[in-house]
Amino acid sequence: MKTLLLTAFALICLCATANAQQTFFRVRIDNVAEAFTYPSSGVFNTPEDSTNAGPLGPGAAYEFTFDAPPGASLSFATMFVPSNDLFFAPDENGVALWNPDGTQVSGDVTAQVLLWDAGTEENEEPGVGPNQVMRQGPANTGPDDPDATVRLVNDAFTYPAVSDVIRVIIEAIGPTAIEGQDPVPNRFTLHQNYPNPFNPETTIAFDLHQAAPVRLTVYNILGQQVANLVDGFRSAGTHQVQWNGRDSRGFRAATGIYLYKLDVGGSTAVRKMVLLQ
Repeated sequence: MKTLLLTAFALICLCATANAQQTFFRVRIDNVAEAFTYPSSGVFNTPEDSTNAGPLGPGAAYEFTFDAPPGASLSFATMFVPSNDLFFAPDENGVALWNPDGTQVSGDVTAQVLLWDAGTEENEEPGVGPNQVMRQGPANTGPDDPDATVRLVNDAFTYPAVSDVIRVIIEAIGPTAIEGQDPVPNRFTLHQNYPNPFNPETTIAFDLHQAAPVRLTVYNILGQQVANLVDGFRSAGTHQVQWNGRDSRGFRAATGIYLYKLDVGGSTAVRKMVLLQ
């Protein structure tokens, strides 16, 4: 976590002898905390199957992709809507993306997500308070929180278990080998494109456990073919293909939901992606 110093003002007060000579002083304040690298950052606010930003209703999901080096962790925050200023996030260490043996983490990491209090407003009963999302006008209309610190939720109200509200699943969609090794995938897999949503281009990866003829095609939501990305023989291993968001005639495709279909011999896989122009 990067340590930040906020702008402040210093006021120097003293009792000086009348007509005493004044001297100018220069003050320098340095941030000497260790700087940590953030390989990727961004905002996720567009539900799956939508091209517009918005909240998640029951059964909906956000999905985003990024790349990260060994040793990296994921940190994120998403608001618990029926509240004044509560949000879900992991602790200050984030969610580790790599195991100690050098392999990528994949699976359900919801147990590492906690419910936090941002410390901006006094908490009201969740789903009832007049100064909460859906029942207020501008932001922060409630009384100030006397404890203006970010902290785990600890008040007199009752909240659902984190796992009853949110589920977080990480899937490693790139190569899974430890550096220096190059194993052949043990099954046929079509990975989720990344980034997603995307503009102007995205990467699609797929695994082949044996050499085979491959066809990778992009369709619009009506099932009409938009672009053919791969049509030929490919060796066993992990392959990556870029789509530049243009159709087979070279025209830029419209904003919307697209399907990409991978045909390998007698096997087929289909996934969805969102193009935002």
